[in-house]
Amino acid sequence: MRLTKLFAAVAASFALAIPATAQEGDGHDALMMEWMEKYAQPGPEHEYLKYFVGDWTFVNTNYSMGEPVTSEGTAHYELVLDGRYLSATHAGESGGMAFEGMGISGFDRATGECFQYWIDSMGTGVLKSRGKIREDGKGDLVVGADNSSPWGPTTWRMVTDITGEDTFTFKMYMASLGEPETLAMQIEYTRVEGS
Repeated sequence: MRLTKLFAAVAASFALAIPATAQEGDGHDALMMEWMEKYAQPGPEHEYLKYFVGDWTFVNTNYSMGEPVTSEGTAHYELVLDGRYLSATHAGESGGMAFEGMGISGFDRATGECFQYWIDSMGTGVLKSRGKIREDGKGDLVVGADNSSPWGPTTWRMVTDITGEDTFTFKMYMASLGEPETLAMQIEYTRVEGS
Protein backbone atom coordinates (compact mmCIF):
# COMPACT_ATOMS: atom_id res chain seq x y z
CA MET A 1 0.00 0.00 0.00
CA ARG A 2 2.79 2.43 0.90
CA LEU A 3 4.64 1.64 -2.36
CA THR A 4 1.48 2.25 -4.38
CA LYS A 5 1.08 5.69 -2.79
CA LEU A 6 4.77 6.42 -3.38
CA PHE A 7 4.56 5.50 -7.07
CA ALA A 8 1.41 7.59 -7.46
CA ALA A 9 3.14 10.60 -5.87
CA VAL A 10 6.20 10.20 -8.12
CA ALA A 11 4.00 9.89 -11.21
CA ALA A 12 2.09 13.02 -10.23
CA SER A 13 5.30 14.99 -9.72
CA PHE A 14 6.54 13.96 -13.19
CA ALA A 15 3.23 15.04 -14.72
CA LEU A 16 3.59 18.46 -13.09
CA ALA A 17 7.16 18.83 -14.34
CA ILE A 18 6.28 18.12 -17.99
CA PRO A 19 4.95 21.13 -19.91
CA ALA A 20 1.33 20.92 -20.99
CA THR A 21 2.31 20.88 -24.65
CA ALA A 22 4.40 17.76 -24.06
CA GLN A 23 1.58 16.04 -22.20
CA GLU A 24 -0.86 16.83 -24.97
CA GLY A 25 1.60 15.94 -27.70
CA ASP A 26 1.04 19.09 -29.78
CA GLY A 27 4.43 20.20 -31.08
CA HIS A 28 6.60 18.36 -28.55
CA ASP A 29 7.91 15.85 -31.09
CA ALA A 30 8.67 18.61 -33.59
CA LEU A 31 10.47 20.63 -30.91
CA MET A 32 12.55 17.60 -29.92
CA MET A 33 13.44 16.86 -33.57
CA GLU A 34 14.45 20.50 -34.12
CA TRP A 35 16.69 20.40 -31.04
CA MET A 36 18.31 17.12 -32.14
CA GLU A 37 18.97 18.41 -35.65
CA LYS A 38 20.60 21.52 -34.23
CA TYR A 39 22.59 20.13 -31.30
CA ALA A 40 22.80 16.33 -31.36
CA GLN A 41 24.87 15.95 -34.53
CA PRO A 42 28.60 16.72 -34.72
CA GLY A 43 29.25 20.21 -36.07
CA PRO A 44 32.20 22.07 -37.58
CA GLU A 45 33.79 22.40 -34.12
CA HIS A 46 34.18 18.61 -34.01
CA GLU A 47 36.51 18.74 -37.02
CA TYR A 48 39.14 20.09 -34.60
CA LEU A 49 39.06 16.79 -32.68
CA LYS A 50 40.16 14.78 -35.73
CA TYR A 51 43.68 16.19 -35.56
CA PHE A 52 44.40 14.28 -32.34
CA VAL A 53 43.38 10.82 -33.57
CA GLY A 54 46.31 8.40 -33.47
CA ASP A 55 49.21 7.32 -31.29
CA TRP A 56 51.58 9.73 -29.59
CA THR A 57 54.66 9.80 -27.40
CA PHE A 58 54.90 12.55 -24.82
CA VAL A 59 57.27 14.26 -22.42
CA ASN A 60 55.57 15.55 -19.29
CA THR A 61 57.17 18.25 -17.13
CA ASN A 62 55.48 18.59 -13.74
CA TYR A 63 56.10 21.87 -11.90
CA SER A 64 53.66 21.36 -9.03
CA MET A 65 56.12 19.65 -6.66
CA GLY A 66 58.73 22.42 -6.56
CA GLU A 67 61.60 21.39 -8.80
CA PRO A 68 60.44 20.37 -12.31
CA VAL A 69 60.09 16.60 -12.72
CA THR A 70 60.15 15.13 -16.23
CA SER A 71 58.65 11.82 -17.32
CA GLU A 72 57.75 10.10 -20.58
CA GLY A 73 54.83 8.07 -21.84
CA THR A 74 52.49 7.15 -24.64
CA ALA A 75 48.96 8.22 -25.54
CA HIS A 76 46.25 6.93 -27.85
CA TYR A 77 43.41 9.13 -29.10
CA GLU A 78 40.33 7.98 -31.02
CA LEU A 79 36.94 9.38 -31.97
CA VAL A 80 33.94 7.62 -30.45
CA LEU A 81 30.15 7.74 -30.91
CA ASP A 82 30.28 8.76 -34.56
CA GLY A 83 32.78 11.56 -34.05
CA ARG A 84 31.00 13.26 -31.17
CA TYR A 85 33.76 12.74 -28.60
CA LEU A 86 37.52 12.22 -28.40
CA SER A 87 38.64 9.38 -26.14
CA ALA A 88 42.19 9.40 -24.77
CA THR A 89 44.28 6.85 -22.88
CA HIS A 90 47.68 7.65 -21.40
CA ALA A 91 50.38 5.42 -19.91
CA GLY A 92 53.71 6.38 -18.42
CA GLU A 93 55.17 7.19 -15.04
CA SER A 94 54.78 9.90 -12.46
CA GLY A 95 57.21 10.31 -9.57
CA GLY A 96 58.78 6.95 -10.36
CA MET A 97 55.42 5.14 -10.25
CA ALA A 98 53.46 3.64 -13.15
CA PHE A 99 50.68 5.92 -14.31
CA GLU A 100 47.52 5.40 -16.36
CA GLY A 101 44.87 7.94 -17.30
CA MET A 102 41.73 8.20 -19.39
CA GLY A 103 39.86 11.20 -20.71
CA ILE A 104 36.86 12.22 -22.79
CA SER A 105 36.79 15.55 -24.63
CA GLY A 106 34.19 17.13 -26.85
CA PHE A 107 32.27 20.19 -27.87
CA ASP A 108 28.78 20.78 -26.52
CA ARG A 109 26.88 22.51 -29.33
CA ALA A 110 24.00 23.41 -27.01
CA THR A 111 26.23 25.46 -24.66
CA GLY A 112 28.96 26.45 -27.13
CA GLU A 113 31.63 25.03 -24.80
CA CYS A 114 34.36 22.46 -25.09
CA PHE A 115 34.78 20.10 -22.15
CA GLN A 116 37.14 17.52 -20.67
CA TYR A 117 36.61 14.75 -18.14
CA TRP A 118 39.73 13.04 -16.76
CA ILE A 119 40.36 10.07 -14.45
CA ASP A 120 43.68 8.42 -13.62
CA SER A 121 45.50 6.01 -11.35
CA MET A 122 46.67 8.82 -9.05
CA GLY A 123 43.25 9.28 -7.44
CA THR A 124 39.64 8.10 -7.26
CA GLY A 125 37.85 11.25 -8.42
CA VAL A 126 37.14 12.91 -11.74
CA LEU A 127 38.40 16.27 -13.01
CA LYS A 128 35.55 18.00 -14.86
CA SER A 129 36.27 21.08 -16.94
CA ARG A 130 34.43 23.30 -19.43
CA GLY A 131 35.57 26.23 -21.53
CA LYS A 132 35.88 27.76 -24.97
CA ILE A 133 37.68 27.18 -28.21
CA ARG A 134 39.97 30.17 -28.59
CA GLU A 135 39.08 32.82 -31.15
CA ASP A 136 42.33 32.24 -33.04
CA GLY A 137 41.18 28.65 -33.63
CA LYS A 138 44.57 27.28 -32.59
CA GLY A 139 43.42 25.52 -29.46
CA ASP A 140 40.94 25.12 -26.69
CA LEU A 141 40.84 26.61 -23.23
CA VAL A 142 38.98 24.84 -20.44
CA VAL A 143 38.63 25.73 -16.79
CA GLY A 144 37.77 23.35 -13.97
CA ALA A 145 37.71 23.22 -10.21
CA ASP A 146 38.68 20.42 -7.87
CA ASN A 147 37.93 20.33 -4.14
CA SER A 148 39.84 17.11 -3.56
CA SER A 149 43.37 18.24 -4.44
CA PRO A 150 46.11 18.16 -1.77
CA TRP A 151 46.26 21.98 -2.00
CA GLY A 152 42.60 22.43 -1.05
CA PRO A 153 39.99 23.98 -3.39
CA THR A 154 41.84 24.46 -6.67
CA THR A 155 41.05 26.02 -10.02
CA TRP A 156 42.67 24.55 -13.11
CA ARG A 157 43.07 26.24 -16.50
CA MET A 158 44.04 23.98 -19.38
CA VAL A 159 45.21 25.09 -22.81
CA THR A 160 45.83 22.83 -25.80
CA ASP A 161 47.91 24.22 -28.68
CA ILE A 162 48.55 22.48 -31.99
CA THR A 163 52.18 23.41 -32.61
CA GLY A 164 52.88 21.53 -35.86
CA GLU A 165 51.61 18.94 -38.28
CA ASP A 166 52.46 16.17 -35.80
CA THR A 167 52.97 17.96 -32.49
CA PHE A 168 50.82 19.59 -29.85
CA THR A 169 51.28 20.98 -26.35
CA PHE A 170 49.02 20.74 -23.31
CA LYS A 171 49.52 23.17 -20.42
CA MET A 172 47.76 23.07 -17.06
CA TYR A 173 47.80 26.11 -14.81
CA MET A 174 46.79 25.92 -11.14
CA ALA A 175 45.55 28.42 -8.57
CA SER A 176 44.75 27.42 -4.98
CA LEU A 177 44.42 28.91 -1.51
CA GLY A 178 44.28 32.43 -2.92
CA GLU A 179 47.72 32.11 -4.50
CA PRO A 180 48.41 33.46 -8.02
CA GLU A 181 48.04 31.07 -10.95
CA THR A 182 51.17 29.09 -11.82
CA LEU A 183 52.10 26.58 -14.51
CA ALA A 184 51.63 23.14 -12.94
CA MET A 185 52.25 20.86 -15.90
CA GLN A 186 53.33 20.96 -19.53
CA ILE A 187 53.09 17.99 -21.88
CA GLU A 188 54.75 17.94 -25.32
CA TYR A 189 53.23 15.38 -27.71
CA THR A 190 54.78 13.95 -30.89
CA ARG A 191 52.76 11.75 -33.23
CA VAL A 192 54.04 8.22 -33.77
CA GLU A 193 55.05 7.93 -37.42
CA GLY A 194 52.33 6.35 -39.52
CA SER A 195 49.55 6.66 -36.93
